[in-house]
Amino acid sequence: MARRMQLEVEIGRRMLSHASKIACLLCLCSFPYSLGFTSESSPNLQFRAGPPEKKQFIVDYVYNYIRRRFDPPAVVHQVLRTTASFATPEDAFVSHVSAMLGGDYDWWLSGWTPKAQAFLNEQDQKTNRTPQDWKAAWQRSLSGKEILLLERLETGPYVCLVYSVRTSGPEGKETLRSLYAAKYEAGRWLATQDLAEDPFLFHYLEEKDVITITVR
Repeated sequence: MARRMQLEVEIGRRMLSHASKIACLLCLCSFPYSLGFTSESSPNLQFRAGPPEKKQFIVDYVYNYIRRRFDPPAVVHQVLRTTASFATPEDAFVSHVSAMLGGDYDWWLSGWTPKAQAFLNEQDQKTNRTPQDWKAAWQRSLSGKEILLLERLETGPYVCLVYSVRTSGPEGKETLRSLYAAKYEAGRWLATQDLAEDPFLFHYLEEKDVITITVR
């Protein structure tokens, strides 16, 4: 019985070896023809390309969104941390701004998603930026200024608020126009960095409905 099994194994090996040789032979025989020459012809090939044609490959990315204007623009009033709310994107923005106006770094940081908090902390470590640096920047940009909400943009799971920072007074001059992006997470609206490099958010303030980016 053992002798028979050994014999069958040996026969199988020879059959596989024979099949492999046939496969290799077929490859060697077909290879010259795949290159376009026979064994009698010269292997010195010449490749000729036609004249150049300028072409383009275009991919359109469409960003759908809903816009609502605040009419008139809504003035943002500072609130206390104890009365702040995150029930709506507007509430979250008011909380965010109030934290900056009050110089409360911990409150401000808590208004971001956990992912955004981790990113901000990482960037601060890389640049040696401290909470005091943040507070000084808020003081320079917001002290004596009026903050108004201009537009609400809804796109996917995000709500973006367009806001304006202006000097106080009847003829206030705009010193900054920017966007605040919020996302509903863990039962409340929080600021997010998800759209930091999003083309829609990045180019929206240019007031263009279509942009063209040449890749190469």
